Amino acid sequence: MVTLRQKEEHRNFGVVLDTAVWGKGNLEQTTPPPEQEVNQGLHFSGIETNWLGKRDAWDWKLYASVLNRKSYLSAESMGWGKDIASVLQNDDAPNRINSRLYRTFSGLSISHTRRHWVFHSGFALRTLDNHIVDNESLAVKTHQWVPQAGVDWTPNDSQAIFLKYSFDVIETQMLDWFPGWILTGYRNFTSGGGWIRPYRAHNWLFGYTLGSWGDAFQLNTSLYYQQEPRYLGSVMETTPQFSTSINQEFSNRSTYAFNLQVDKYVKSLSGNLKGRLEINQNQFTAVINSRVSPIRTQWIHFGPEWKTLFNGSINFHLGYFWNFSSTLRNRLVTLPSQKGFLDADLNLGTQWHLGISNEVQRLGTETKTNHYIFSDLSATFTSKSGRPVYRLELSNLWNEKAIETKNLTETGYTLSKVPLRPRSALFSVEFKL
Repeated sequence: MVTLRQKEEHRNFGVVLDTAVWGKGNLEQTTPPPEQEVNQGLHFSGIETNWLGKRDAWDWKLYASVLNRKSYLSAESMGWGKDIASVLQNDDAPNRINSRLYRTFSGLSISHTRRHWVFHSGFALRTLDNHIVDNESLAVKTHQWVPQAGVDWTPNDSQAIFLKYSFDVIETQMLDWFPGWILTGYRNFTSGGGWIRPYRAHNWLFGYTLGSWGDAFQLNTSLYYQQEPRYLGSVMETTPQFSTSINQEFSNRSTYAFNLQVDKYVKSLSGNLKGRLEINQNQFTAVINSRVSPIRTQWIHFGPEWKTLFNGSINFHLGYFWNFSSTLRNRLVTLPSQKGFLDADLNLGTQWHLGISNEVQRLGTETKTNHYIFSDLSATFTSKSGRPVYRLELSNLWNEKAIETKNLTETGYTLSKVPLRPRSALFSVEFKL
């Protein structure tokens, strides 16, 4: 099989942020809102081919691909103010970069089946020629081998265990190459610093499955681990007015992810009971205000669900989940939140259908816990002939004005308040001529 691909894309977006007031005691100073216009575009073309083969207990796949890509990124600052411009001044840094990338990827994967076992192995050769036009110092040419191996064990029809390993390539992006400053958030400025070469990562994945789709009980669990010998981290400086981040190379970043899902059909409830547990953890190093800081971030998500089989006139789907985010640097900071939902569908004969969606959120901020209730309602009437279809949709029934959240970061936390669309109604008619 041979596939040809070609794409061209251009984006233009600007960032305009509100004025911030900061100070100490009775002295306050208002800094102007930073603004920036960013333009990004790319054009790529490529070809890929696959050849599949099978003989007795052996399966193999030969594949090859070629990619040719041109891209650019430009950033123009507007109205940053003297306090910001004096620190971010860099006369040598261009405000536009143009890159040219040529990549080939070819390899072979083989699998062998032996009774309840399937053994996988393979390797690929990845070549990369990437350079920044008009800046020959920002260029890289690499040839990297990508090995992979794995094994599947299926002792019976209801159980399966697998283990996979690969030594992958992680390519840097244009924001990592850009030597100037990019406004990436509320008064957060990032400079890539010209890091253009790719990095490597060891990936391990273990999984276990009990049951299959349609069984009364099913369990799926997986454990993922990634270790990066070298990676791009951040050197950050924070001030009351703004913060800056510059890429720098560090050693040994690790990522863990555990996932568990349980699905049990309960006849007395006419539906499925589900449970979910997810744990993600990252350990890395950053430089914050000239101090080297080991950092650990963790996210835990768990809760139950109940879903009916949608075979009656009234069907429900409800659940409640707890989330815990934490960051450990100088001290442990934990942020809890909760989310529940109740969706109901009511079929009144063959013509009327009512649907209601409800969501409850408990989000912690710096000084309090905010409670939010969101509800939407829809009513649909279908004529006996099938057309036309009349639909009425009511959104934000409780007319919530805004949602305020707190998010943990490497340097602390950010508070954000997002306005919401007010209560609204939409009536529509669908018909065919």
